[in-house]
Amino acid sequence: MNVNRWNNLTSIDEQYKRIKVMFLFGSYTDSGDFDQEFYDELKEHDDMYMISNLREHKTALKYKVLWGTKQALHHYDFDYIVKTDDDIVVNLPVLITDLIALPRDRYYTGNCNMKYGDFNGYPKWKYCSGGGYVFSRDVASKFQELPSSVHQVPFRPEDAYTGYLVNRLRELLGYKVQIVPNPKLKVYGYKCGPFVGWFYHSYSTAKKHEVLHEKIRTDVWVPCSEPKG
Repeated sequence: MNVNRWNNLTSIDEQYKRIKVMFLFGSYTDSGDFDQEFYDELKEHDDMYMISNLREHKTALKYKVLWGTKQALHHYDFDYIVKTDDDIVVNLPVLITDLIALPRDRYYTGNCNMKYGDFNGYPKWKYCSGGGYVFSRDVASKFQELPSSVHQVPFRPEDAYTGYLVNRLRELLGYKVQIVPNPKLKVYGYKCGPFVGWFYHSYSTAKKHEVLHEKIRTDVWVPCSEPKG
């Protein structure tokens, strides 16, 4: 999260630049304590949150979503929660500009053509893939009203779990949320074409992030070749 890049938001009204970043961690791991570099960064930035009694593991991701939404509701005024994986580059100017025009309630969007469930008594539902998805404040608030049995389901995938919560809002609380597929949300390549996506996936090193940020900043791209055949 290179906040220095936020200087590029020159075309966005100031009221829409109030962004709170939250990196969520379990308070311990199976392999022991975190290294010193982690704790040094924890002291330096106001964006890292350690969740007590939560083991840092991929199976804990769905509980991070619940904890993060609850903390955001309690401490911050916001219109949307944007969740991404740790290997995602966010194109903030495009993302914010598009969010300004979207509904402020009953909204859940992303790469939402995914399906899960239909096993062990679970229904089948749609969900937005975990690389990046967005839901409105009211949806985050309604998640907190769901019973503990919904908050403690055993299946693992965090993105499917968020879709499950949306499904349960409708089934248990009668609260219907728009699940809106958005093709701009998940972009895998960046060697050609304009940078109009919200999220760019699978850039796991700092160098790759910087290269992509510079391409987005300068809008350097080449036309994609015509598909063969």
